[in-house]
Amino acid sequence: MDITAEEFGLGLGPHLFRDVTATAIVDHAPELADLIPRLLGHRDPRSCQPYIQQASTTAAARTLEDVIERRLGRSMTPHEKNQRAALLDRLEKRR
Repeated sequence: MDITAEEFGLGLGPHLFRDVTATAIVDHAPELADLIPRLLGHRDPRSCQPYIQQASTTAAARTLEDVIERRLGRSMTPHEKNQRAALLDRLEKRR
Protein backbone atom coordinates (compact mmCIF):
# COMPACT_ATOMS: atom_id res chain seq x y z
CA MET A 1 0.00 0.00 0.00
CA ASP A 2 2.91 2.34 0.66
CA ILE A 3 4.21 2.01 -2.90
CA THR A 4 0.84 2.77 -4.54
CA ALA A 5 0.28 5.64 -2.11
CA GLU A 6 3.65 7.07 -3.08
CA GLU A 7 3.19 6.52 -6.83
CA PHE A 8 -0.52 7.26 -7.24
CA GLY A 9 -1.46 9.23 -4.15
CA LEU A 10 -3.78 6.45 -3.02
CA GLY A 11 -2.82 3.36 -1.07
CA LEU A 12 -4.23 0.32 -2.83
CA GLY A 13 -4.06 -3.11 -1.29
CA PRO A 14 -2.68 -5.88 -3.50
CA HIS A 15 -6.06 -7.39 -4.36
CA LEU A 16 -7.62 -4.04 -5.25
CA PHE A 17 -4.56 -3.15 -7.31
CA ARG A 18 -4.92 -6.44 -9.21
CA ASP A 19 -8.63 -5.75 -9.74
CA VAL A 20 -7.84 -2.28 -11.09
CA THR A 21 -5.23 -3.78 -13.43
CA ALA A 22 -7.64 -6.36 -14.84
CA THR A 23 -10.41 -3.79 -15.18
CA ALA A 24 -8.07 -1.37 -16.98
CA ILE A 25 -7.19 -4.08 -19.50
CA VAL A 26 -10.87 -4.77 -20.05
CA ASP A 27 -11.70 -1.08 -20.43
CA HIS A 28 -8.81 -0.06 -22.66
CA ALA A 29 -7.88 -3.19 -24.59
CA PRO A 30 -10.62 -5.84 -24.33
CA GLU A 31 -8.94 -7.84 -27.08
CA LEU A 32 -6.10 -8.51 -24.59
CA ALA A 33 -8.36 -9.93 -21.86
CA ASP A 34 -6.89 -13.40 -22.35
CA LEU A 35 -3.65 -12.04 -20.81
CA ILE A 36 -5.33 -11.33 -17.47
CA PRO A 37 -4.83 -14.80 -15.93
CA ARG A 38 -1.09 -14.74 -16.70
CA LEU A 39 -0.66 -11.16 -15.49
CA LEU A 40 -2.45 -11.90 -12.23
CA GLY A 41 -0.65 -15.21 -11.77
CA HIS A 42 -3.79 -17.33 -11.73
CA ARG A 43 -3.25 -21.01 -12.40
CA ASP A 44 -6.88 -21.52 -13.30
CA PRO A 45 -8.00 -19.12 -16.05
CA ARG A 46 -11.59 -19.54 -14.86
CA SER A 47 -10.79 -17.34 -11.87
CA CYS A 48 -10.53 -14.43 -14.32
CA GLN A 49 -13.79 -15.25 -16.04
CA PRO A 50 -15.61 -12.16 -14.67
CA TYR A 51 -13.03 -9.88 -16.29
CA ILE A 52 -13.07 -11.80 -19.56
CA GLN A 53 -16.87 -11.73 -19.60
CA GLN A 54 -16.74 -8.00 -18.95
CA ALA A 55 -14.36 -7.62 -21.91
CA SER A 56 -16.80 -9.46 -24.17
CA THR A 57 -19.70 -7.36 -22.94
CA THR A 58 -17.72 -4.14 -23.35
CA ALA A 59 -16.67 -5.05 -26.90
CA ALA A 60 -20.25 -5.96 -27.81
CA ALA A 61 -21.54 -2.69 -26.34
CA ARG A 62 -19.00 -0.68 -28.34
CA THR A 63 -19.97 -2.49 -31.54
CA LEU A 64 -23.65 -1.82 -30.86
CA GLU A 65 -22.85 1.81 -30.08
CA ASP A 66 -21.06 2.15 -33.44
CA VAL A 67 -23.99 0.62 -35.34
CA ILE A 68 -26.50 2.90 -33.61
CA GLU A 69 -24.26 5.92 -34.17
CA ARG A 70 -24.03 5.20 -37.90
CA ARG A 71 -27.78 4.75 -38.22
CA LEU A 72 -28.62 7.82 -36.15
CA GLY A 73 -26.03 9.90 -37.96
CA ARG A 74 -27.74 9.32 -41.28
CA SER A 75 -31.07 10.73 -40.13
CA MET A 76 -29.98 13.58 -37.83
CA THR A 77 -29.81 17.25 -38.75
CA PRO A 78 -26.52 19.08 -38.12
CA HIS A 79 -28.14 20.81 -35.12
CA GLU A 80 -29.22 17.45 -33.64
CA LYS A 81 -25.72 16.06 -34.20
CA ASN A 82 -24.22 19.01 -32.31
CA GLN A 83 -26.68 18.57 -29.44
CA ARG A 84 -25.94 14.86 -29.26
CA ALA A 85 -22.18 15.48 -29.32
CA ALA A 86 -22.51 17.97 -26.45
CA LEU A 87 -24.56 15.47 -24.44
CA LEU A 88 -22.04 12.68 -25.05
CA ASP A 89 -19.22 15.02 -24.03
CA ARG A 90 -20.98 15.81 -20.73
CA LEU A 91 -21.56 12.10 -20.10
CA GLU A 92 -17.93 11.26 -20.86
CA LYS A 93 -16.73 13.89 -18.37
CA ARG A 94 -18.79 12.19 -15.64
CA ARG A 95 -16.92 8.88 -16.09
